Amino acid sequence: MKNKTKHTGLILTLGLAASASATITVLGVDSTAGANWRTAANLEADNEYGTAGYVIFGLNEADAVYTQPHDISSANTVNAYNLPAGISVSTIDTNIGMWSGNAANFGEIEDPGNGNAITNAPVLANSAGTKQFTVTRAASESLRITVMMASGDDQSTEYTVTIADGSGSASSNYAHVANGLAYHVFDISAGNSDVLIDIASNPENRSLMGIAFDTKNGGLRVTDISVATNGDVSLTWNSRSSLGTTYAVFSTDDLSLPLEDWPEIDDGIDTGGDSTTFVIPSALLADADKLFFFVRKN
Repeated sequence: MKNKTKHTGLILTLGLAASASATITVLGVDSTAGANWRTAANLEADNEYGTAGYVIFGLNEADAVYTQPHDISSANTVNAYNLPAGISVSTIDTNIGMWSGNAANFGEIEDPGNGNAITNAPVLANSAGTKQFTVTRAASESLRITVMMASGDDQSTEYTVTIADGSGSASSNYAHVANGLAYHVFDISAGNSDVLIDIASNPENRSLMGIAFDTKNGGLRVTDISVATNGDVSLTWNSRSSLGTTYAVFSTDDLSLPLEDWPEIDDGIDTGGDSTTFVIPSALLADADKLFFFVRKN
């Protein structure tokens, strides 16, 4: 008798379901991960926020730099952008400011673009204007959104984060007791509508520092699948950049099979960094009208 194993990964085909609006729930506020959002996230099974993607505003800026107005777009290279495919982030605030941090006065944060090295945490701040960000998504699928907040200068900022999609809203609140980071985590069901993030802060007029994205299947998200003229199948998924991370890929044409009985294609695929591509030769695939793939982090 086979042991029953818990399999965590992503099953995919070429189809996508459509939906209009979403349901939003608050998962909680992580106030203890501190700088270690990539290695010690308390509200993610893989201990990493932003496995599917992220944006950290001002992360690539030198220390002790303040800019206003600050361009939050991906065209501004001081912003660390690694968003999931089909996701974009914008704001209605044209007068937003950014402080890049100095001597950890707003805490510290792991920099995924530099091997998770610890660096000063940046923060956005408004002298005036509405602190609202819009997440636009092209595909209809569930998301976990982590809104990253920072308090500094020993001022113990209290933040209320509200997320809405037109069908309803949900809010979380946290008053910082020390300089540093807190992570407000929300689950959002499948839908195509824009997701609005509103920030209220007291007493200082500050905003978020970044947004992290995960999927509710453990973080794996296939960003591209294609079939070559010779029948080879190419899969690309978001991946962890940590040295030594490997993945496994399985395939079947029979969904009635339990996962432990799916034929293994390869169980030693090294991570390609934030994104990994694996090509499956047609000779390894069954001659079937439809195939199902399972991607798993080892």
